[in-house]
Amino acid sequence: MRAFLLPAIVLGLALAVGALSLYRKLAGLDASAAVQGVLQHYTAPGVRLGARVREVRATVKAPLTFVPHLGFIANPQDRSGVSQVRLLLSAEDRERQGDDGDRVDAIELVTAAKDASATLLVAVAGRFPGAPHEGCVSVGGDDYHREVRYWAVPGDHGGVAVISDFGGDPSIRHGEQVVVSLLAFAGRFDGGRTLRATYAAKSCAQLVGIVP
Repeated sequence: MRAFLLPAIVLGLALAVGALSLYRKLAGLDASAAVQGVLQHYTAPGVRLGARVREVRATVKAPLTFVPHLGFIANPQDRSGVSQVRLLLSAEDRERQGDDGDRVDAIELVTAAKDASATLLVAVAGRFPGAPHEGCVSVGGDDYHREVRYWAVPGDHGGVAVISDFGGDPSIRHGEQVVVSLLAFAGRFDGGRTLRATYAAKSCAQLVGIVP
């Protein structure tokens, strides 16, 4: 009888760990404390990955509006410097009409504050080891690009990307205003799916041929 006791315990633990891992992924909670910590620094406590939209709505001091093919957005009027909070939904959920029961797949904070890009890069780098990965997204065609620098947590437990306007395009969409996004995501970084845009794993300068 005792010979079967240890294998049974090991099997039980394995099943429990597997079930917890599956639950976390299905619930959209597979993000590290470092990722959640970056969000909490700039937003209300209820703005977190994996939360239901209704939970975020209860803590954001601004109306949430559903935008098809994207998710829910709010325009906070506070001193954080964040001009827009975007609750990005999964590919399946964002094609519907939007529901307060939807889980938040990623969160994007948008700002046009002065020196926001440098400030965010320094702040995020202090929470993650190593240099960021570099990439570029094309928005609305091939004539407008945004620089991407992101950190991913080992084990596919989420990450944070800082995305800013690329200055090498023939025309700058926002003129003198530099728009910067901080994107927090759960799970594995998956290029364009994660960033909701056409993505290339090279700098924007390389992508447009400014540098080899």
